[in-house]
Amino acid sequence: PELTKTPHHHPGRVEAGRREACAPPRPHRGEPAEALDYYGRALVLFEETGDRYREAVTLGRVGDLRAETGAAAEARQAWRRAHDLLAEFGDPEAEVLRSKLGDESRSPDEWPTIVAIEARGIPGRRQASLVRSAFTRAGIALNACRLVEHEDGLLILAPGELPKAPFAEALARELAWVWTGPRGSALRVAVHAGEVRETDDGPAGSALAYTRLLAAGVPAIEGTMSFVLSPWFYEHVAQPGGYGLVSLPLKQAEATAWRQCFPEDV
Repeated sequence: PELTKTPHHHPGRVEAGRREACAPPRPHRGEPAEALDYYGRALVLFEETGDRYREAVTLGRVGDLRAETGAAAEARQAWRRAHDLLAEFGDPEAEVLRSKLGDESRSPDEWPTIVAIEARGIPGRRQASLVRSAFTRAGIALNACRLVEHEDGLLILAPGELPKAPFAEALARELAWVWTGPRGSALRVAVHAGEVRETDDGPAGSALAYTRLLAAGVPAIEGTMSFVLSPWFYEHVAQPGGYGLVSLPLKQAEATAWRQCFPEDV
């Protein structure tokens, strides 16, 4: 497989100029109409000032509030606008909104599969060896994938035409089988699927940043491997046993994911 080194930016940073990554504070608890009025005034301000990032985050909150009040169509409209803005910035929170939207416009087979590996205490050469062994045992054609090294581990980009189910089931099992980390090491793996674009610095996009954040958000427990599936992957590709729903930090909010630990008694 193609192996490249790219100067990936930290996944928690938004490449949308040098704006502050913050949004208007949540309004005081009260009637939904009061909150919507507050958000509406904030949106006018952000549109006038051209602050598209805060506009996107606020639209996401409007969508959440609309959904809570049963206005499904209005919720989807707000989420869609927020998603499109955040995806333009390469912000990982766009992937959370994609899960809410269901992304019915594209078949799961069209999205490349993204595997992010965060390894503590495991040399890069050893990481690549583990991946090759596990992929071979899982029946996944690693020679069809692209491997990208970053400062904390590996990114593996598999073309959409490769079957996705083995990434949710066989890969977790086989990685656990071949992994015998040195003392003090920990392995964290996250799997997602989404659009990846090419830039002068290498592959990029909200799906890529989101997958890395999922892997980095899992506690690194010495002597264990944590294998995480994004909600989209779990719901659209496979729902294997042994996974539990967890909350992970994701910039402005928390994200949910499906996690399995090895050894299983951790």
